Amino acid sequence: MIEELGNRLVNCRPTTPCEDVVNDPESGKIPRCLVLEERSGAKGVIILGINPGQAEPIERERYMNERSYASVRNYWKENSNRWRYYEELRIVADSLGYTGPILWTELVKCESRKKGRRISPQTMRNCIRQYLEKELAIFKNYPIIAVGNQAFDYSSLRFPDKLVIGIPHPTGSFGTFYKLFCTRSKKKKLKDKYIRIIEKKRHSIPKPAIKLFPG
Repeated sequence: MIEELGNRLVNCRPTTPCEDVVNDPESGKIPRCLVLEERSGAKGVIILGINPGQAEPIERERYMNERSYASVRNYWKENSNRWRYYEELRIVADSLGYTGPILWTELVKCESRKKGRRISPQTMRNCIRQYLEKELAIFKNYPIIAVGNQAFDYSSLRFPDKLVIGIPHPTGSFGTFYKLFCTRSKKKKLKDKYIRIIEKKRHSIPKPAIKLFPG
């Protein structure tokens, strides 16, 4: 079913224009960042960002030549291990016991028209309704790790039946993200106090929204 959504995604033509993001297949800037990473553990998780960063020139060239979900997925598989965003967030998921599949996704699937600009509420509403709501319906039992304040705030309010864990962005939080981790451990992992917070509230009813943002 993710394959089906992915095929729809790369060909998205919204009825309501999303004015603060770019969807321009002719320049290789297409909707993307929806990938299910299969892993061997039992507990899966959704890792949710705001929207994709700026596509690399070589990435745009590929999509200009082959605009397909297979191309998006394959580029991600070939390159995700060199992107710090994914490397660091896998460590967070593993530290919290989510060693199974990861659904990598975004609130909005198109990159910003201007780098660093916040995404408007209307664009969020449009894209969440078209895609993210359907993704979460497939992975009903997966909690959400929301990356950054905006992703945490929106997912906490929009999905009250989900456990939502908010963390700083690995590359855009001025070092706050790295305060989550042990400094004396040979293997990088979250500090025990953050793991205990999640363990204590993981099975709470109603589902909590927990923000792990070190001061």
